[in-house]
Amino acid sequence: MTILFRKITFLLLALVLSLSACDSLTSPTTKPKPTTNTTDSKYADNPVTKVLLNMQIKEADLQAKIDGSSDQFGDEEAMFELDEQQQKMNATHLEELGKMLETDGWISPEKYGKAASLQALSILKKAPGEKLEKHLDIVINAYENGTANPADAAFIHDKVLMYQGQEQLYGTQIAFNPEKGINDVYPIKDETNINERRKKMGLGNLEDALKKMGIQYEVPQ
Repeated sequence: MTILFRKITFLLLALVLSLSACDSLTSPTTKPKPTTNTTDSKYADNPVTKVLLNMQIKEADLQAKIDGSSDQFGDEEAMFELDEQQQKMNATHLEELGKMLETDGWISPEKYGKAASLQALSILKKAPGEKLEKHLDIVINAYENGTANPADAAFIHDKVLMYQGQEQLYGTQIAFNPEKGINDVYPIKDETNINERRKKMGLGNLEDALKKMGIQYEVPQ
């Protein structure tokens, strides 16, 4: 693979990831921010919490290296090596989280602290749809029980639906539209009521979210 081809591939990958979420939903490339909230101090000795927060620190450190490498320009080899490291790390963290979910159930803020719960959601949001499918029910149940951020749950739900080839519910997923030849919002089920559903999940109007991303969209009447 030539450096030029790899550079183009990297830029395309970055574009796809940057367009993968709407509104304030955390995209897979967003740098994690370690939480130092003192209200989480009582969970410090919880082994599950410790593991998840350690993951958060590792992800933040690696993302900082990626940000620094991309700012320098020209060091394509270094950027690709770091990108590969990040993909491997994400896969490893997802596998570890999956075992936790099977053993301990949902990582709720009440049981493990807010920081650990948010880290669990962050790991899931970065995962490919085929890896998320088996975790969807527990995420939906967590949202319905008030122990998971609704916007994050909406993003994960839509991502699984897109992988399954079904229409999304909340308009959080962007995909290449071959008819238009551009990135566009992935097909939506019951499009007329999309903003009503988004409001229930704590999301703003889809038109406004997409406008910020340079995508023109109008909800059908």
